[in-house]
Amino acid sequence: MASYHILFNFSVSIKRLRQALQRVIHKHAILHTSFHLNTHTNKWFQRIEPLTKDNEGFTFVVSEGVENYDEINRLIMGEFSIQGLFDTKRGQLVRLHIVRRTKTPLINEDLLQVNDIVIFSIRHEAIDGTSTGIFLSDLAQSYDTGELVIDSNAISYLDYTTYQSGIDRSASIAYWETYFDGIGPAAIRAMSRIPSDRSWSLNPYKITMSIPIIFHLDNYITSAMVKCARENNVTIANLCLACHYAFLIQLTDEWDLAVFCTAVKRPLEPEAANILGPCADYIICRVILDDKTNPTFCTLLEKTHNTMMESFDHLFAEEDILSKDLTEMLRVGRQHSNFQFDEMLQDVALDNNARLQLLLNPSDGMPAAIWWRFAANIHFGAYVIYDSKVEKLSYAFVFSTATYEQSTAIRYATQFQAMLERIFGEKTQPIDHQIKPLSFWLKQATTTLN
Repeated sequence: MASYHILFNFSVSIKRLRQALQRVIHKHAILHTSFHLNTHTNKWFQRIEPLTKDNEGFTFVVSEGVENYDEINRLIMGEFSIQGLFDTKRGQLVRLHIVRRTKTPLINEDLLQVNDIVIFSIRHEAIDGTSTGIFLSDLAQSYDTGELVIDSNAISYLDYTTYQSGIDRSASIAYWETYFDGIGPAAIRAMSRIPSDRSWSLNPYKITMSIPIIFHLDNYITSAMVKCARENNVTIANLCLACHYAFLIQLTDEWDLAVFCTAVKRPLEPEAANILGPCADYIICRVILDDKTNPTFCTLLEKTHNTMMESFDHLFAEEDILSKDLTEMLRVGRQHSNFQFDEMLQDVALDNNARLQLLLNPSDGMPAAIWWRFAANIHFGAYVIYDSKVEKLSYAFVFSTATYEQSTAIRYATQFQAMLERIFGEKTQPIDHQIKPLSFWLKQATTTLN
């Protein structure tokens, strides 16, 4: 489930907003699709549900008197943790939650006031991070104009999945079967060597309260990382993932590592640019380095990039072999670290009088929708947000309270930032990434902390 929280600068009509949302849901069939299990074949199937007066395609709720940020946090937590918020059998995968900051009687009950909040919660069966921009753009057009143009020739998510279902996936199935067989216990054992206050293996996979450590990289480090990615022809996401691997190597002294990642599988064809749907998947990305050959940071970066690109070529597999094997990999007793990279959402202008601002946590400036600050289903993970508009990288390191204490979490976050300072700081030249062994940066970062 994904939740997006918007702060209003000007009055907004609830009636217009609901009508605008209904038009968006009507345009994108995936947003009013129900999911059912065929008991004869034991396979899931989807059905597009009609929009009627009794089913406008989303659930709607209003909360009043939510005055402080702690109360807002509890509401956000409820969006992720409370069962039954969506009527999936009727295809209601979207929830609109209006939050009024005061209970004071209003002259016009239809209008939201300054600092009121609206929360859009959408199940991940229907949307991914990239689709969020498409959703908000359509919402703004629908609110502003009172209509939403539907191009009958445009490619929909239904068209795309129909096309994908006709492709031979035998090569992808074979790839993932070999891939997961090859991971074996070595890469998993490496994760269990990450120092912790309590044993990972004695505290198996489960949802717990988290210890979130939020930090923002300074402008120089961010600019150096962006420049490094461009010079090596890799994405910012893959560069950050390579840094995550480097940190795990520093913590474990293991050079065969597997990380649980979110992978975007959105089609690259221009005509598919505006598809709204769940174009994301989860993979275990394994990177192997030979420490005896003194690999450089650029070697690690190239390995990370190539591994992710190869995975993208095989993301679609029949019989859902990927999900099946991931479930097996993450069963009780298995350990893993996860990594997720997202682009920062931008503000949205509904019309000339109303502008939506992303709701940020006032204490750290991170989007309020980062629910990892409340619950963690991994022992240690990194969540990275990149704001391309101002070229800013922000991190949320998340630790499970089942295995870590606050002091250890802070120490790791500090150690990671020291490592980045060594690799991308003012004393480092771009050529250093190509000639100096990775162990140089990691040992130097450790020494800096001591």
